[in-house]
Amino acid sequence: MGKNISDMDIDQVIKLTPHDLLDSESYGRIGQKVLDIERASLYSDAVKLSAFLQNFLDKNLPLEQRYTDLFSRYRKLILWLKGIALPFIENQDLETIFSSNLLALFNLDIDVREKLRILFKGWWDPFLRGEKRGILLRAMGRNMEKIGKYTMQVEQGRSVSSTVSSVIADYNRLSRPDEQRGNLEEMYYLSHSANIRQFSKEDREKVLKILQVYNFVRYPPVEEFAREMVVSPVTTGLQASGILSQRSEVFPKPPVSKQDARLPSRPKNSVRTRRTLAELLTFAKERMASPFAEEQKLRQSLGDDPVKIKKELVEALRKRDRAHLVACILLLARIGRLQDALKQSESWRQTVAGYAEKKYPEARVREFIDARPTDPIIISEFLQYLLQDRLNMAADEAAIVGMELGDIMGGEYKLMAYADEAEGTFLWAPHAVENGKLVNKV
Repeated sequence: MGKNISDMDIDQVIKLTPHDLLDSESYGRIGQKVLDIERASLYSDAVKLSAFLQNFLDKNLPLEQRYTDLFSRYRKLILWLKGIALPFIENQDLETIFSSNLLALFNLDIDVREKLRILFKGWWDPFLRGEKRGILLRAMGRNMEKIGKYTMQVEQGRSVSSTVSSVIADYNRLSRPDEQRGNLEEMYYLSHSANIRQFSKEDREKVLKILQVYNFVRYPPVEEFAREMVVSPVTTGLQASGILSQRSEVFPKPPVSKQDARLPSRPKNSVRTRRTLAELLTFAKERMASPFAEEQKLRQSLGDDPVKIKKELVEALRKRDRAHLVACILLLARIGRLQDALKQSESWRQTVAGYAEKKYPEARVREFIDARPTDPIIISEFLQYLLQDRLNMAADEAAIVGMELGDIMGGEYKLMAYADEAEGTFLWAPHAVENGKLVNKV
């Protein structure tokens, strides 16, 4: 019988013998230990355990032929641990993961972009951040992990396999190379690339995750790094466009007063005067700073209990408390429960159906909502009902909230709303009726 690993601390675990580790029951308990490490964000433990397990495999390679399946499963555990501790692993491991195991991290449900945000935030020196970005970009540029079994057409009629590197090259070919990219460019590429149209829904979601990570690495988020350097994907050199002189510019203090924790009133200069995508996205982050701060307060008081949060949402809706309601839906999205809001409430489904039927009288709305209550189209209509119909928010203000929620929820929810550079404002993705069904027209 395997040892009781669950009661051991990390220093005891890394003293286990090869005999202990070759026991399948022990493997299961180590897997549970990894899960505990992830839940508690014990980054140091993740680094120690991954190094210990890697050393065990390296020293016992002659045994792999006998324990092939067990060795393979331990390698997955090591990758999982390195994903957990991604902000703190060595450059060599970072390069290996991003050149060979990026899709594997996605399959392990590792939030790669959030891990990178922690990594970059931990390096004050912009040149060191630039060095990290260069390593990651070069690694992604040669990643040959396959996304399905498609053939992609590139320059001069050449055909290539649908790999991570092929998708990035195709994305760069169809996008403007000299401007900040984000949500809008990702959606444009997914809908306009002839190569991507052949991908299945599942594979398109993988492409979206790749682009989100790639854009985050290549373009320092304007709300965090302002004038930080931008690393070119076609050179190993660093192009410094300016270095931050004040750390306070990077991490502004959140609002502290109760009045500040509200959606700020619209400034005299309309949203539509802000034309560039970078300005629009910066503007959106500024508008959401107070709701994010309110969300943090709400989480401290309610925790992650979806029942309590939903009760708070209903009360905020009754009082028409804009800031509190937005904080509630942000928190529900953050804990992965906003998608289920309609699925678990017959009354909410009926309410949203009544709202959507007025907008799309020729659609079979109720049938669609009952069959697919978690569909991004339905969640988008639900949010528009809450924010615009009940709270009287302007459409562009509500779309900012929708865009941020989409970023939190990920996948096709990112298509709910977007920043429209041509119009200089924020829009909900338009819906239309085709064959009696609602479809997203982005």
